Amino acid sequence: MSQEFFDFGFKAKMRDDNFIVSESNQRALAVIEEWPHWKTHALFIYGPKDSGKTMLANIWMEISKARKLTPNDIYTMVSKPTEKKGQCYIVENIENVYDEAAFFHFFNRVKEEGGYILMTAQNHPTNLKIRLPDLRSRINSVTCCSVSNPDDELLRTLFFKHFIERQLKVEMSVVDYLVLRTERSFEAVARIVEEIDISALKEKKNITIPFVKTILSQMD
Repeated sequence: MSQEFFDFGFKAKMRDDNFIVSESNQRALAVIEEWPHWKTHALFIYGPKDSGKTMLANIWMEISKARKLTPNDIYTMVSKPTEKKGQCYIVENIENVYDEAAFFHFFNRVKEEGGYILMTAQNHPTNLKIRLPDLRSRINSVTCCSVSNPDDELLRTLFFKHFIERQLKVEMSVVDYLVLRTERSFEAVARIVEEIDISALKEKKNITIPFVKTILSQMD
């Protein structure tokens, strides 16, 4: 995959696939891009909701041609013949895997067949409520990376990205104002910029600090 970055003048950088890299996610991204030379056959990425875990999983899906599975898919996988050797899989939100025995057998079979698994969750593996000791041991043994909610630089870059995509002209002071008053999630940034865009168009106003202050108070 290309490693072209676009310079916004901040520490955070945007890849050519629109994934924004900062200190909050760069280690997880680096490990993903080491595939297929992982130290273990599985990678565990954990972090709070809307911290970019799915975006990272999608990057690896593009690189590895992985297949995303649901808990129901896992149960089906262990009850039928293997699709193909060396297949890669993504299992998000493994807190929701209800059949631990099926997941344990699936985890082992993928390893035996030379495949790979990327798992995501909100909590570190040691904090997951896994009842099956063997499964808990397997998951605790894999490579583990954390991602955090967007830091200031990432939020700043996210705001500019969304404003640019909507062809909106915004001063740096406005973005700085938003960064200090926004919930630290990708979803929140997109929602706020959309509301600003709609309101500015409807009211035919420039996007200034007083204007966005009003928008934020209305959203609250």
